[in-house]
Amino acid sequence: MDDGRLRTQAAAVHAAAARIGPNAITQVADALRRSHGAERGAQLFAQAGLAHHWIDPPTQMVDDAEVCALHRVLRAELGVTSARQVGRAAGAGTGDYLLAHRIPRLAQRVREGGTRQAEDHGQRTGGMSGLHRSQHARGLLA
Repeated sequence: MDDGRLRTQAAAVHAAAARIGPNAITQVADALRRSHGAERGAQLFAQAGLAHHWIDPPTQMVDDAEVCALHRVLRAELGVTSARQVGRAAGAGTGDYLLAHRIPRLAQRVREGGTRQAEDHGQRTGGMSGLHRSQHARGLLA
């Protein structure tokens, strides 16, 4: 098989596999409604070619190219700082959704215990790992 044909097949496999959960769209929509209003959110989704997702939010995996297009529009239209704020809010919404609907309570309790241990360790060590403390002591870190 020639090299060009292999690349074409590889691209087709990647395109078929490049899917992402619907929260990548729905949580951005929610964050936009809260921060910029429904009208502006609808405009931004339309500019990204995703008006259909604004009207009827996805419930299944979506093509990651759609998510990329949405984030490109957010950066271009809102500016990097505001786009990051929307992305941060959407990420927090996704985390809340996952904890509420996808992560078993027992696993959450185990994680919470580990987080508390890490926080306790950070307080005892001034928030620095042993490596960071030694580099700081040697003047390698400010």
